Amino acid sequence: MVPEAAVPATACSLPVSSSQADEAVSMLIRVHSAITGDCLCTLTLPEDGTIACLRRAVLGQGTTDRGLTFDLLHGSELLLEDGLTLAAAGVRDGSVVYQLIRRFKASDFLVSRFSERALGCLRFLHKPSGAEILLRGVRCGVGKGSSPMSVEFYSEPAFVEDAEGGGVFAHYLKIIGEYRADEGSTRRVTVKRPMRFRSDVVVARQSEGQLWVSFKPDAVPKPDRLCAMSDVYSGARLEVLSGSDEEWLHVRSPLHGEGRVSRKDVEGLGKLSLDWAGPEEVLLESVLR
Repeated sequence: MVPEAAVPATACSLPVSSSQADEAVSMLIRVHSAITGDCLCTLTLPEDGTIACLRRAVLGQGTTDRGLTFDLLHGSELLLEDGLTLAAAGVRDGSVVYQLIRRFKASDFLVSRFSERALGCLRFLHKPSGAEILLRGVRCGVGKGSSPMSVEFYSEPAFVEDAEGGGVFAHYLKIIGEYRADEGSTRRVTVKRPMRFRSDVVVARQSEGQLWVSFKPDAVPKPDRLCAMSDVYSGARLEVLSGSDEEWLHVRSPLHGEGRVSRKDVEGLGKLSLDWAGPEEVLLESVLR
């Protein structure tokens, strides 16, 4: 067992207003390994924090490779819904939470091809959890006369490989075409990219089937930026920053920055999802003209 004095304490804070700052109460939570029982770290979190905040704080300690996923247990209960507040999950000052790591194995994945708009796409499916990540082909331009057109789509060989030290890599072939009038080139790029599990991501899905989901930005955006729009499209992936409010989620959008969306307009809260853990690494590239 690691002595408590040797275990660092880390603070994980959630955004609070200046009027609430003086009232915020913090508490200590000890995280132990569910396998060995060893104390991994001691964390300081706000009393009104969430399971998502706790999970990010555990990741920040570096005790878990980001290519792996883990469950948090308190007593006999699995703490799977990251939107829950610590209080709602029964976690109090001085509580002990156990970390159970799930191994990420290439043999647990199924890779399949599909087509959208006559372009090649790939699906990487984690069979035990049902989580998946999609690579969708895209086309820009019309390609008529002197108008340029570019396409990007995906094909085989495509497979998943175990990485040294844990985690997995997705391997696939990416084909990029750029065409203008009588000129054009096609690149065939073989790449690999690391994958990871996340449980702090939701999918925007308008509750009444509309194309756009209302998004309330934290800061007033600059008028010349794309993120000046007040809505996100239905199907966009959003990172959950806080779920302490009963009606709204505090999220981060790649295009819009931080803001809030209604809980009824998202799917997958607290569920596992697949995400890229880093950029593509080019293994082989050739150009056809």
